[in-house]
Amino acid sequence: MIILCSGCSVLEAQSKKEKKALKIWVKQEGKWGLINGMEEWIVDPQYANCLSVTDDLAIVTFLKDSTKAKGEIRLHAVVNNKGKEIFTFEAIEAKFTDNFNHIIYEAGTGTGVINTRGKILVKPVFEKLEEDPSNKNRFIAVKDRNYGLINSEGEVMISYEYDWLNVTFTNNYSFAKDEKIGLLSENGDIVLPNNYSLIMPTYKMGWDTGIELFNLLHAYRGDTIDYFVPGKDFFIEKNNMISTSIFIKDEGDKLIPYSDGEFTGYIDSKGERIIKLDSTFTHLSFFYEEVATVRKKLSENLPNFDYSKQGCGLINKDGQEIVPPIYTWIGVFSEGLVSCRLNGKYGAINKRGEVIIPFEYDRELNYASKQLAITRKGNNFGVINKKNESIIPFEFDRIVVFDKGSYFLCYTGNDFKIYNSVGMVVLTLQNSEVQPYTQIKTSYHQFY
Repeated sequence: MIILCSGCSVLEAQSKKEKKALKIWVKQEGKWGLINGMEEWIVDPQYANCLSVTDDLAIVTFLKDSTKAKGEIRLHAVVNNKGKEIFTFEAIEAKFTDNFNHIIYEAGTGTGVINTRGKILVKPVFEKLEEDPSNKNRFIAVKDRNYGLINSEGEVMISYEYDWLNVTFTNNYSFAKDEKIGLLSENGDIVLPNNYSLIMPTYKMGWDTGIELFNLLHAYRGDTIDYFVPGKDFFIEKNNMISTSIFIKDEGDKLIPYSDGEFTGYIDSKGERIIKLDSTFTHLSFFYEEVATVRKKLSENLPNFDYSKQGCGLINKDGQEIVPPIYTWIGVFSEGLVSCRLNGKYGAINKRGEVIIPFEYDRELNYASKQLAITRKGNNFGVINKKNESIIPFEFDRIVVFDKGSYFLCYTGNDFKIYNSVGMVVLTLQNSEVQPYTQIKTSYHQFY
């Protein structure tokens, strides 16, 4: 049942406008419907399943098909947030894609794609289909267990001859063949031969911004990394022995972590050596507002792989130590803070090395753009702000962020509380299932 949160005063209650803004699909007594924060049913509970949601649409199935066995064809509907059924279609399973809200559906003949108006974009003849998040008219398709790339007209752009295919950056696709990874153009031309174990772009990620991919690619080959920028005369080979995060928070900085056995430090896009460090460093991050997180050996003669005898700290662009290697783990900067581990507990420091969040938590803290972090004390999750003030109490089994960071869905068994970003309970649910809007959009940007 749905209950009002107890003990809430008028002053604590959210405005009517904000409560109405919250919309979430809920299953109660075997039926799915859409409810708002005013506890008003926008769509009365009437559907057998709610399979997938966007910010304003949902894919649902009907009660009359609820007795059908798994794998049978069912009637599906796309319903908007006002309760209107936009169209219906038959499928075994269906879900929205993250970037363009295409619907990938499985039929008896295979997997296909339709758009949110019900138009078939790709006929259901493939073993598997995935959205190309960089281009709404392209799809990665699997045929006879081999991967290729097609457009919305069904034309083959990259032939079905690969063990695996993935979008790495706009018009660039990493592929697997003979257990090695390479890079293809959108026309199937070889950009990088399959000599690598992994190819990944540099990226940023946030609750409200989604995933931001940058065109500086990291190509891993054994113990080395090659750096590559598609479409530009940029290839730096064999960054030896130094590990580095592919995650960044400040794309304005262009210095690259590098080591070749003789030099350890940072280079620029032309390969010029800019910052020289000693050989005790085993991990260098990209710079964030003039500082970088690092890991180094506590003694020159120790092996690189023995992390128990290494420490983490901060350096500046002069290579000077801001924070000595006293931490056993360090993350990446987010909202001006970086999470660290000390004596088995997590806290956070700023770029001057000052402890801002005390070391009293049992999970790392990654602050999002609303300056909030989900973390854990003992077995319970909660949310704190950058002042270490509790925004959501530490009493939940799990917390999920939804609606671009606007709300926190807090689980205790089958009971839920939904908080907003200032820590007010907007809705309380008991013995329910929910389907929140958790899509993460991907965007593409230039690093060089």
